[in-house]
Amino acid sequence: GLKHLTDSHEDDFSAVMLISLTKIASKWMLLLPAQIELLLSSLSEERSPPRLQLASLKCLRLLLAEEEGSSCLLLLSNPEMHDKLLGVLNRPKTHELQLQALRILHKILPVALAASSFEEITETIRKQLVVVKDMLRSSRMSIRVLPIDILADLCGKVLGGAKAKATTPVEAAVSLASVLISFILDRLFQLVTAHADDIRASAAESFEVKRLLYSLSTLVGKHPEVPRLLLKSISSFISDFVTKTTDTMRRTVESDVLVSVSKIAASCMAAAFEAPDAEMLRILDVLKLQAENVCHCGHFGSFTCLLYALLLHQHSSICGSRNAPVLLLEDRYASDFADKMLARNSCWNSYKAGKIAACQGAWSTAASVFSQLTPKVQSPSSSSSWLEFLSLFSTSERQLQLFLLKGVSLETRRRREHTENLLTASDALSTAKRVLLLLLLAASDTMCTFRFQIWFSELRAKFLTAVVDAIELLDGYKNPVSCSSICTEVSLRWHALAKEFDLLSMIFTGMDIRSRMIISALTLSCSLMAFTVGFAFLVPDMDSHSGKFKKLCVPEKRRQLALFLEDLIMRIRSSESRKKLLTLLKRIGEDGNCLRPSKLPCFCSDAAALTKLCEYSIGEIVGSSSKRAENGSYLLSTVVSEMMLIPFQTPKHFF
Repeated sequence: GLKHLTDSHEDDFSAVMLISLTKIASKWMLLLPAQIELLLSSLSEERSPPRLQLASLKCLRLLLAEEEGSSCLLLLSNPEMHDKLLGVLNRPKTHELQLQALRILHKILPVALAASSFEEITETIRKQLVVVKDMLRSSRMSIRVLPIDILADLCGKVLGGAKAKATTPVEAAVSLASVLISFILDRLFQLVTAHADDIRASAAESFEVKRLLYSLSTLVGKHPEVPRLLLKSISSFISDFVTKTTDTMRRTVESDVLVSVSKIAASCMAAAFEAPDAEMLRILDVLKLQAENVCHCGHFGSFTCLLYALLLHQHSSICGSRNAPVLLLEDRYASDFADKMLARNSCWNSYKAGKIAACQGAWSTAASVFSQLTPKVQSPSSSSSWLEFLSLFSTSERQLQLFLLKGVSLETRRRREHTENLLTASDALSTAKRVLLLLLLAASDTMCTFRFQIWFSELRAKFLTAVVDAIELLDGYKNPVSCSSICTEVSLRWHALAKEFDLLSMIFTGMDIRSRMIISALTLSCSLMAFTVGFAFLVPDMDSHSGKFKKLCVPEKRRQLALFLEDLIMRIRSSESRKKLLTLLKRIGEDGNCLRPSKLPCFCSDAAALTKLCEYSIGEIVGSSSKRAENGSYLLSTVVSEMMLIPFQTPKHFF
C-alpha cells in the first residue's frame, strides 16, 4: 500500500489509499506510529496538494474516533503535532483545512493540559482565535459556527483546569476567557446589525446567533471569575443594543438575542453565590441600570421586559436589598408586563414568565400570572388542575413573603402574627396539594408526572410548620432542664426533614444542577435549624468544665446532639466552621475524626446569606464569637428571622 501511495501521481487515488491505510493501521496498534508519521509528512504544504492534506487531516480524525482513540491521543499529543496543526491554521484561504485542524486540536489539547505548560496551551488557543476571526469570512455556515463552538469548549476546559489546580496561573485562563467573551459578543452584535433593512433574519443567521449564545452559556460555572466577566460584557452589549439599533432590528432579533441574554445574565447572577465584593456589586449595579433601560425604553415586547424586570428582583436578592418598597416596585413592573401579555392572550409566554418568577422567588409576579391563567383553561383537565395548584401555591407564598418583608420582629407580643401567617401558608400549601391529588385521581397516568411537585409542596408545608415549632420555643422555659426534651423533639423533626429533602434529591436523579442547588440549600437550612434548636438553650452552660452542662448531657442526650452536629458537619462548606463543630463534638464526648463531607453541597444565589447564618450560629454556640449570646431565645430568634428572609425559590424541576 505504501509503495502504491508513493508511486502514484493522482491526487484522488493517493487520498483513497491514505484513508485505506489509516483504517488498516487503526486496527493494529503496532502500525499506528508509522501511519501517524506518514500523515504528518502529508501535511507539508510544499510536498502535498491541498486534497491530500485534507485527506490526511480527516485520517487523523478517524484515528481519534476509533476505539483505540485513547492510545492515539497519547501519540498525537506532542509538540510536533501542535506545530504541524498550527502551521495548517496559519495558511491563508484554506478554511476547510483550518476547520479540520481545529477539530483535531479540540481533541488533543485537553490531553496536553496535563503535560504541557499551562501558558503554552492558552497561547495556542489565542493563536486559534486569530485564525477563527479570518474564518468568519467564509460563506459556509459550518466553517463560521463550529470553530467558535470548539474555542468555547477548549476555553471551558482550560478554566476547569485552572479551577481544579491551585498551582495553575489563573490569570492566563481568565484573560483568555475575557478575550473570547468579547469576541463572541462582538460577533453577535455584528450579526444583529448586519442587515438593517431586513424584515426577517435569515435562517442561517438565526442559527448562528443561537450557537453564539449557546457558546456563551457553556462558560458559566467553569470558573468563579467567568460570571463577573460575562456580566460586565453583557451590560455593555445591552447598552449598545438599546442605543445603537433601529426599531426594525430590535423587532427582528429581540426574541433570539435579548431573551437569551437575560437568561445567561440570570445564570451568571445565580452562579455568583459567594458574597459579592465591591467590584461585583458595581457590575451588578451597572447591569441593573441596563435592565431598567430595557424595561422603560418602550421598544421591546412585554415578555422581554418582564424577564429584565425579574433580573431587577434577582439583583435585589443577591445584593441583600430586601427593602419591601423596592421589591414591591420591581414586582409591580413585572406584574404590569404580565398583565399586558395576558390581555393579548399570550398564555404560553405568560406561563413561562410565571415559571421564571417562581424559580427566582418573585412570588407577587408568579401569583399574578398563575391566578389570571387559571380561568383561561375552560375544560377540566390535568392542565387546569396544574394551574389551579400553581395559583394556590404562589398565592400562599406571596402572602407570606409580603408579611416577612414588613420586618415584624419576633419579640413576645408579635410572635403570634408570625405563627398565624406561617400556619396559614402551611395550610394553603396542604390545600393546594390536596386539590392536585383529588383532581388527578381519575387520571392515574398523569399522577406520576406530578410526584415531585406533590412531595416538594408537602415538604415546604412541613418546613413552615417546623418554623412555628421553633418560634413557640421562644415563649418556653428559662430552665434548660425542663426545656431540653421539647428542644430535642423539635430538633429531631428538623433533622428528619433534612433527611427527607435528601431523599427527594436522591430519588429524582434527572434534576438539573440549579434544582439541586435549591434543594441542597433547603436541606442545609433544616440541618442548621436542628443544630441551633438543639444547642440554643445550652449556650450559657457550654463551658466544658460546667457540671450543669455535663448533667444535661446524659448519654441519650449526647447521642442526639452528636447526631445534629454530625449532620451539619457533613453539609457545611467552610473548613473553619467544620473545625469548630468537630471541637464541640469532642466536648460532648464524641469523636468525629472519621467524619468527612460526603459531597460538598451546591448553593443557589442566596447561599452567601445562608453561609453567614451558619457561621453566626456556630460561632455563638461554640463560644468563639466576640459577643456571645447569653440568651438562647435571642440566638434562636435571630437565626429564624434571618433564615425566613432568604427568598424561597422553587426548583426548575418543579415545572
